[in-house]
Amino acid sequence: MTDAWLLTALSPIARAAFYLLAAVTLAGALGVTLTRNLFHSALWLAVTLLGVAGLYLYLGAEFLAVVQVLIYVGAILVLLLFGVMLTARIADPAVPALNRHALLAALVALGAGWALRLAVRQAAAMPAGPTA
Repeated sequence: MTDAWLLTALSPIARAAFYLLAAVTLAGALGVTLTRNLFHSALWLAVTLLGVAGLYLYLGAEFLAVVQVLIYVGAILVLLLFGVMLTARIADPAVPALNRHALLAALVALGAGWALRLAVRQAAAMPAGPTA
């Protein structure tokens, strides 16, 4: 007897888990980029990095997930938070809250996304195996 029924039953659950982890990662990335407070942005970065660690677990790469949590969330992010908290100039009202190049950065990001989309479509259209 095969376990095909188990694979078909777990498929929607696995798909839902992936979408949940991807949503957590994307929400954290949006929080990093859209938050004006640098400390809150660093906390959103922790959410993003934990979401990536969850995606590593989903892919079956347990070692990478543990390394992601220990090194990036546990060490580098803590160092970043100490640097943010010890910097006195962050709360200075003379520091502008808006970036002058936000529109240019958005256009470059859209162009890079479009180029990546085209590259993925071309790769999907290529034959999978060697041809004669």
